[in-house]
Amino acid sequence: MIENGGVSVLRIDHPDGLRDPTSYLDRLRGVVEASGAPAYTLVEKILAHGENLPDDWPVAGTTGYDFTNLVNGLFVDPAGEAGIDEAYQGFIGGSIDFQNLLYGCKRKVMRDALASELNALSYRLSAIAERRRSYDFSFETLRRALSEVVAHFPVYRTYIGPGRISEADQGHLDLAVRKAKEGGEGDPTVFDFIRDVVLRAPRDAEALAFAYRFQQYTGPVMAKGMEDQTLYVYNRLVSLNEVGGEPEIFGTAVPEFHRQNVERLARWPHSMLSTSTHDTKRSEDVRARINVLSEIPGEWREKLERWGELSAPLRCAIDGEPARSRNDEYFLYQTLLGTWPLEEKGEGTPTEFRERIKEYMEKAMREAQARTSWTDANERYEKAVAAFVDEFLYRDGPFLHDFLPFQRRLARLGALNSLSQILLKLTAPGVPDIYQRNEIWDYSLVDPDNRRAVDFEQRKSLLADLRTLDPSDISALFEDGAWQDGRPKLYLTWKALEMRRESPELFGDGEYMALEVSGDRKNNLFAFVRKQGAEVAITIAPRLYAKITSADGLLMPAPETWENTSILLPEALTGAEYRNVLTGERVVAKEHDGRPSLNAGRLLRNFPVALLAP
Repeated sequence: MIENGGVSVLRIDHPDGLRDPTSYLDRLRGVVEASGAPAYTLVEKILAHGENLPDDWPVAGTTGYDFTNLVNGLFVDPAGEAGIDEAYQGFIGGSIDFQNLLYGCKRKVMRDALASELNALSYRLSAIAERRRSYDFSFETLRRALSEVVAHFPVYRTYIGPGRISEADQGHLDLAVRKAKEGGEGDPTVFDFIRDVVLRAPRDAEALAFAYRFQQYTGPVMAKGMEDQTLYVYNRLVSLNEVGGEPEIFGTAVPEFHRQNVERLARWPHSMLSTSTHDTKRSEDVRARINVLSEIPGEWREKLERWGELSAPLRCAIDGEPARSRNDEYFLYQTLLGTWPLEEKGEGTPTEFRERIKEYMEKAMREAQARTSWTDANERYEKAVAAFVDEFLYRDGPFLHDFLPFQRRLARLGALNSLSQILLKLTAPGVPDIYQRNEIWDYSLVDPDNRRAVDFEQRKSLLADLRTLDPSDISALFEDGAWQDGRPKLYLTWKALEMRRESPELFGDGEYMALEVSGDRKNNLFAFVRKQGAEVAITIAPRLYAKITSADGLLMPAPETWENTSILLPEALTGAEYRNVLTGERVVAKEHDGRPSLNAGRLLRNFPVALLAP
């Protein structure tokens, strides 16, 4: 198919399941190069926080989950972490330690779904121990020790192979063994034995055979323990509960986002940048809404207390326990805030939406495995939660009268977050990916919700209208009753992609420079420049809107919000005149504090973000 020109991109789905991903990718590269038609190759590799893609993999990069979590964190306010903790713990009546939860979920996976694989690994290890007469460990001792090492493994897997072990791989193994020793019981030398066998793999055939299977095992344990359970139990701020995410890490610092952009450009300049995929737990626009809660934790806690009181009459018991756990209820409120439709009919909550939420809650509760599961469904509990959703989402009920004004505010602020997020994805180092449905606002949840039919005719019609729009009328897109159909997002996507097409080298390999912001709102503005020869693109994206705008009337913040804020430019860009690609306006860099700068108030008066070209 590659030779015939029918395929130009290869996406390797979860290579961690392969025995030796590095060797496989080397062989794949050889076959592709021999065909005479090299293909752009990506791997769906989930990287833990601080983990890098192996340098020796002959690919362009990942499918972008690392960027998904990185950019999402920019719109989470780290100052709100203590308040969100207080709201969550106060509502559920206790605290959940994320690492302890993940450890327990991974142990459960090994006890249930992946027990036979653990047995097979233990038999292999036992055979090695028997042949090395200096070791005398029982099968059960080895099995318990192996499960402890795997439960403490900090990443999905390592990539040790013939003559090959990286410093990072050894570090991950050492960390897992150390933690297993700290928490384990009995003879600690059994953990040293496991470590010794894995580290001997590069030069010992018997150890290599074990290491291959061991490395194939840690990945699915992490995936099932983290993605399929932990992320449905630890509900502090569910916009952080994403594939490849670590919900205990509360937000991304601006310098860290810049640092990772610079590093990606240097090491993986053509890696994919994703914000929504077929596997994400929530669409980019759902996360953008929920992130706003991090900015208003006190208000969020008050709403929880109010809604908890309103829901009390609907609470019953099943088998002596509440028929709707506080954790499930907390999860539901965030889900409703993130997914509530923008088009309100006025005659009651649409049946289709209620059914979507009920189906999603059933899946989420089964994944969490707290009161029900896929293998042991508690239908009475599930029906009680479904009945609660039906009753609570009644248009004339007291809950909706309190919920809707708060939700509408989050919807507006979330839309602004979404525009900034999409601009960053379309201009940062890497190759942006747009998952179908997300050309306009999309409030989908995990599959099968994000597999619903896409109205492409609607998108074609909206784009046709936008092509006739006079840039001087651009602010009309943000009037109440106009922005809700998604045209601001589609317009931004169209204009930014058009600029990428006109300047492929600039966005493909152009240098990246962080820009300093000064003034009253410097912490609310993010900016960088891409430069390749005479070609320049300047990206300006606001963040953390809740405290700087009421989002009433026009979707956009008032122009005076940014009047005392400036983007400082490097000396090389002094005196240049720029065109805002989104509005057609022309601006000139002027001196501010002895440096060339651009006034944010002027740049952002007609569109919430700015993309500048010479």
